[in-house]
Amino acid sequence: PLFLSNGVGLDVILLWHFHQQSAMSCYRLPPSRHKAKVRSFCFDRSGEKFSCIYSSGESALFSLDSLPSNGINIDCDACMDIFPEGEGNDVTFLGKSSSVVMGTGGVGGGG
Repeated sequence: PLFLSNGVGLDVILLWHFHQQSAMSCYRLPPSRHKAKVRSFCFDRSGEKFSCIYSSGESALFSLDSLPSNGINIDCDACMDIFPEGEGNDVTFLGKSSSVVMGTGGVGGGG
């Protein structure tokens, strides 16, 4: 089985095979995007894609179909700022979809 974990860097997600000593792949936002902490991630029903949401309010979609075996960095397939000027909390795929994600978070905030 495969599982995901937060990596050493803020925006890094590591993909592992269960019982392995090192990660198979490293997923991250493209360099042009704001670096932020990964808050939540989930696999789609097929297990071929996963999505994550960052503290910056951005969400990214990654595909596992071109999985490299050498642990290289992989940029996301799609990235969108769901909560501009806000903060992301959680993400999930909508029903059986592999491309529609729902995110929770907040915009602005005051005190």
